[in-house]
Amino acid sequence: MDYPSLSHNLRLQLEQMELSDMKRIEKSSKSIILCRHLLAKFRTSIVSHKFDSNAKEIEFFKFTKQIPLSNLIYYTELFAFESEFPKGGKTIQIDFINEKINKLNSFFAHHMNFTNYITLGNTHFDNIYFIRQTTFNVHVIDSEAYFFDMDFSTSHDLLLGKFHAYKRLITYLEHLIDGNIKPMSISQSKLKWTASQSAFTELTYALYHSDIINEGNVGIKEIATALQQVFNMQHIDFYRIYSEIKSRKKSRTKFLDDLSSRLIQEMENQDG
Repeated sequence: MDYPSLSHNLRLQLEQMELSDMKRIEKSSKSIILCRHLLAKFRTSIVSHKFDSNAKEIEFFKFTKQIPLSNLIYYTELFAFESEFPKGGKTIQIDFINEKINKLNSFFAHHMNFTNYITLGNTHFDNIYFIRQTTFNVHVIDSEAYFFDMDFSTSHDLLLGKFHAYKRLITYLEHLIDGNIKPMSISQSKLKWTASQSAFTELTYALYHSDIINEGNVGIKEIATALQQVFNMQHIDFYRIYSEIKSRKKSRTKFLDDLSSRLIQEMENQDG
């Protein structure tokens, strides 16, 4: 089974879901189903087939499984948040959002060492954190550990999933406080972005690094937020996507290259 390809396809499906006109709570519900389906498929294969090496097992639990796992956590949290979000009263709504952010920040404070380990890109404990056989030797530190599926979990893969999901959720909540997006609402603009999130990220960073907006006196977040409003897009993790773009083996600016080629071709066609 080609695990990376399946995870990549899920990511594309989730991106298309984000571009749809469905309400946020409906998107979350459908995304949860997609993530659960892939995780179940992964588990069936993983339990019956051994990895060729520890390196491949680490790769799966630290990266490949994280796509459905972290998205499952994110959309589950988002579904709960949207369901409980106060329907009126701006002060009450802001207090509700801040309370949620504080809870998420408590998670990072409680797991500071692991947070730093991942943030700094360390790998020296990967053989402990992301290999299943080591899970049997890990002492129980909270009630969740009692229910580990040891055939399909390592001591830290769930923790890593929460790390990714909670970071993404905090960014979403901060946008709400800034008034840039509202739960379960559609922007007034009639325009809709129909390309990929990667293409959107290429355009956003190109505008940012070219210093052509406010003479360069503007942050990447402000540009992204403005474009998301114009094109009716919900929050995307453009920092993560930009990191993936930089690691491309072929063209890093495929979307921008295509834009340039299409414009040049159209000019040539008009010249006859």
